[in-house]
Amino acid sequence: MTAQRRLRLMKQILHPALEALPLVWHLQS
Repeated sequence: MTAQRRLRLMKQILHPALEALPLVWHLQS
């Protein structure tokens, strides 16, 4: 597994999490 491939995989996982973060933040406060 190349570093570039791993980076792309990480982005695929992190992107939805980052989009959900403000929503979770808003619900908690």
